[in-house]
Amino acid sequence: MSGAIDRTPLIVGGAGNPSWTKGIDLWLLAAREAVDRLGVDRLRFLWVGYRDNQVGLQFRSMISRLGLDGVVELVPTADRIHHHFARFDMFAMTSWEDSFPLVVLEAMAMGAPVICFAPTGGPAEEVGGAGIVIPEISPHRMADAIVDLAQSPEKRWAIGSAGAERARKEFSRAASVAALVKVFDAAITSGRRS
Repeated sequence: MSGAIDRTPLIVGGAGNPSWTKGIDLWLLAAREAVDRLGVDRLRFLWVGYRDNQVGLQFRSMISRLGLDGVVELVPTADRIHHHFARFDMFAMTSWEDSFPLVVLEAMAMGAPVICFAPTGGPAEEVGGAGIVIPEISPHRMADAIVDLAQSPEKRWAIGSAGAERARKEFSRAASVAALVKVFDAAITSGRRS
């Protein structure tokens, strides 16, 4: 199986301070559909970064209304974040908008295949060809991708490995500094021409 691990239940991650911009509604709708298709014994959903505020309480309420109690686990912000990210078999990034989410790079670096929406900004650029980029904002299509990855340990492993390699090569400290130097050099050069 090329290093693939097939565990049951598989853990689908999500992360961030729960808010409408993080697409917690989309994440839960995708969770409900994926569980309906594969069964509660095959999937668990883990959100890292839960806060016990008004939006957090609405998040809990949505979980109950969708019948996902016992399927979705909420982890507070202060807990060992990387310990929880290491549990992810895949990461579902459902933000409505996000310019450069570090959680995507963290999930990639940990080897979790990342699924995201193209129209939301930075996640698709971070993932590039080393993840699953859904061309529209659709919890149904997100559920399709989750189910597909759940049914293919080899594909999970291949995408996770490609994402980890991309995170190391494209987003390391050295690569980021080199990219910033290029931007500064271009700005200085264009300023001289003016």
